[in-house]
Amino acid sequence: MGTYGGKLVYSSLYDKTVRYFRPGPESLNHPIVSSFAEDRQGNIWIGTEGGGLNYWNRQSNSFAYYLKGTANAPNSNMIKSLRFDPEKDSCI
Repeated sequence: MGTYGGKLVYSSLYDKTVRYFRPGPESLNHPIVSSFAEDRQGNIWIGTEGGGLNYWNRQSNSFAYYLKGTANAPNSNMIKSLRFDPEKDSCI
């Protein structure tokens, strides 16, 4: 669940754990989450309003960021929605 101005809240249907992700060095890079999608490996792609595209690798519990002006990045840091591309196994 994305929150406007707070964090990302994640809860799995398979356990009772609720996790909160706030902006920080090993978490989200921006507080306003507007969209998210899960890929085949169970990783979460997170669109933010100003922080570009965030990628949470759930296996390693690490985050990566794709910001405007960097390689393989969106053309804006304002991500309102995500669409999963099964051919590339990533979000576009």
